Amino acid sequence: GSGRNPGRGGGALLYRMHLVPDLAAFTFSGEQSVWIQVSEPVAEIMCHAKEIAIHEASLTDDDGEGKRQQARPESIAFDEGAEAVYFKFKRAIAPGRYRLDMKWTGSLNDKLKGFYRSQYTLRGAKRFMAVTQFEPTYARFAFPCWDEPAFKAKFQVSLTVPGDRVALSNMPVSARRELPGRAVRYDFDASPTMSTYLVAFIVGDFDFVSALSENGVRTTVYTPPGKSLMGRHALHVASKALAYYEDSFGIKYPLPKSDLIAIPDFDAGAMENWGAVTYRETRLLVDGKMSSLASKIRCTRTVCHELAHMWFGNLTTMQWWTHLWLNEGFARFMEFGAVDRLFPGWRVWDNFVQQVHGLALSLDALVNTHPIEVPVNAPEEVEEIFDAISYAKGASVIRMLSSYMSHDRFMSGVKQYLTKHQYANAVTADLWKALSKASEGNEDVEELMRSWTSKPGYPVVAIDEIATEDNKSRTFTIKQSRFYSSQEPEGKGDDTVWQIPLNIFDGSKVSKVLITKKEQEIKLECKSKKDWLWFNHSMVGFYRCRLSPPLLDAIASNPEAIRKLEGVDLLGVISDAFAMANSGMAPYSSALEVAKACKGCETLCVVEELSDWLCSLLKRYKKPNDVKCSDEERAIQKGVEGIIVSLFRPLEEKYGWEYDPKTQDAGSEKETNQTLRQVVISTLAAARDKKVLQEAKDRFKKGWEGIPPEYKALCFRTMVRYEGKEGYDAVMSIFNDPNAEALDCRRALTAIGCSPDKVLQLKTLKWATGGTVRAQDVRFVLASVARAGSQITWEWLQENLEHLKKTYRGGKVYEAVIGNLTPSFNTEEQAQMVSEYVVKHKIQTRKMSQAVERMRMAALRRAREIKPLSAYFRG
Repeated sequence: GSGRNPGRGGGALLYRMHLVPDLAAFTFSGEQSVWIQVSEPVAEIMCHAKEIAIHEASLTDDDGEGKRQQARPESIAFDEGAEAVYFKFKRAIAPGRYRLDMKWTGSLNDKLKGFYRSQYTLRGAKRFMAVTQFEPTYARFAFPCWDEPAFKAKFQVSLTVPGDRVALSNMPVSARRELPGRAVRYDFDASPTMSTYLVAFIVGDFDFVSALSENGVRTTVYTPPGKSLMGRHALHVASKALAYYEDSFGIKYPLPKSDLIAIPDFDAGAMENWGAVTYRETRLLVDGKMSSLASKIRCTRTVCHELAHMWFGNLTTMQWWTHLWLNEGFARFMEFGAVDRLFPGWRVWDNFVQQVHGLALSLDALVNTHPIEVPVNAPEEVEEIFDAISYAKGASVIRMLSSYMSHDRFMSGVKQYLTKHQYANAVTADLWKALSKASEGNEDVEELMRSWTSKPGYPVVAIDEIATEDNKSRTFTIKQSRFYSSQEPEGKGDDTVWQIPLNIFDGSKVSKVLITKKEQEIKLECKSKKDWLWFNHSMVGFYRCRLSPPLLDAIASNPEAIRKLEGVDLLGVISDAFAMANSGMAPYSSALEVAKACKGCETLCVVEELSDWLCSLLKRYKKPNDVKCSDEERAIQKGVEGIIVSLFRPLEEKYGWEYDPKTQDAGSEKETNQTLRQVVISTLAAARDKKVLQEAKDRFKKGWEGIPPEYKALCFRTMVRYEGKEGYDAVMSIFNDPNAEALDCRRALTAIGCSPDKVLQLKTLKWATGGTVRAQDVRFVLASVARAGSQITWEWLQENLEHLKKTYRGGKVYEAVIGNLTPSFNTEEQAQMVSEYVVKHKIQTRKMSQAVERMRMAALRRAREIKPLSAYFRG
């Protein structure tokens, strides 16, 4: 891996570069002058460069006194391992300011990183655009540079491009000149001081919609030609969110413009290049009529997430990738505040608890997790920590801290932090210092947060009541220990002690207690000892509660408690009860009783949570078509399907598939009801409800274009699952339809993989990796085939591993296969076989270890719960 500081001979102050992409030959040439400061005498200058050929270089003394000396390096040597280039000089270079000039060429690759090409169709013809993705360490693929976040500099970019294309970069255009041969040269203004990973240049065909944001910044959404209307929603969001952040952070947006650019081939969801944010098309383009609320929320969240980075990340940047979690966790937390301000009716904080906090709780309960803050040495390690732990757990513990301090004090600390470190770099401890200053009574925030960021996992808090004579108060023992989703691993006892802010809710008031010991007694005032209590109000704390049976029963058997808790608190009660059952800390019957007690609840996040846990229990006992079920498995399947129908059928009868003014009250129709209907209908479909499956097929056969966006994925899947080759071909033709929207193609793509037919499964695997499907989307198809036909996919992976390694970079493609073999792979033998295979073929990553761990967990769970569960349902 690369050394931490390759800048022998200083760092850059200003890059002035000119790039000329050739969109026909897929190459580019570049030249630049870099002003550098040399701090001690050196014989060589080293900077980052990868997969580019440097043809010439020279160094000019730039002392400003007019006597300039030029030196050419004796040799230009590449070090592949360090991704670096050395310019070696005959004589030592004395300290001072110099200008380093160089020329190079490179290729516009198809690997979705560095300076790469992306394919699209314009008026029926195939075209290519050139686009950049530099985070974390890919600027070095486009130009020689000091490619680490701490080497900030100013960038002055020029691009020469074909006359019929648009060129974009971080800053506005300062000059545009037409050149012979139908080319145009664009010069852009110099940028503020920033890190290399945020530089961007994009050359392509675009339409756009543009407006001045509420704080007077020119905001533009660039869309594929003919789709500018689909950029309107993002434009509205971006114009409002920019002003919201300016207000929240107390610092003006530092650039004259803010661009949002849709890119056809794009690996992530979006990239926060300063002033020129790039997006996957499905994350930016929204069709007022055709997009579901879920895709609208996804687009809104992504736009707000990227704009939060304009301050947190771009203006103030992490010193090194170890602090990445802060960048991402913070932006993930802030995006919800912005979306909530713009669209209060969406109740996105409920969504946060269900999808962000919930995701973090499930991943971080594995043995194969990692602390939020991970020491990173080499560039390839950076890729591995861009995961849900950095984002989701990061955001969840920041939310917990903000609630503990109060949001106003928290934001005042954030303002101090950003102001102090603007145009510079910072580490996590700098934020803790600023927050400690802003907290009540100068609390030591670093001490409070240490175990949450530097240790893996999180605590389960076991709560038991101690009988006392006193009628005015109740006493509880609180024991904390690390929570594992499948009972504590042998000999892995974890003695971390977390500082846990408990928020205890009794239906009217909240009591706050900080738990700082392994075991602690707490005393609470009370009216009656029979009252129910919930120990994680608003699900702000990043922990799980294991309530003693009487405490859990006080909630589950009390309709009044269910009504008072309905919303994120009830979601928490459900989630913790199922997690306890899953890990063997409580009998499954107690979780199922909690689920049954929620009959009649209509809050979206509660319905989603019930659906998630019940469907995953059902999947564990449902076999692919070709595997026989035991009587016990059949009893559990029937039993879970019975609970699903009893909870969800009344909601389906009340709300139907869409809003109907004849039978439903207009006054109580909320925007989120359309998502509620979708969750209800797809959960019933998962329980093989005949009425719903028939309706899904009928709607498809009437014409798929007319299906409301919420149900397209479900109808496509139903056709592929239950209508054989005919259903498969019908959905395949949607994917192949040149006029279908990107989102419909993506839905069709995932559905194509659901076929239970082995012949079609193999056909799909071959087709998906044969070049028709964009590299960024291959993993979605493979994941769905792996779920439907795990054995076939596993055998296919082994035969085709070399092809996949050559064709697709990184592990995302095989992770998609191996990560989705469970729940079908659920024996110790299968886990062992997969584990040995990934090690032997050198495709071992943390995600692979997590997949193998899930297989082992499934085996343990089945062994533990199959008898009591089947007895419960037969009882």
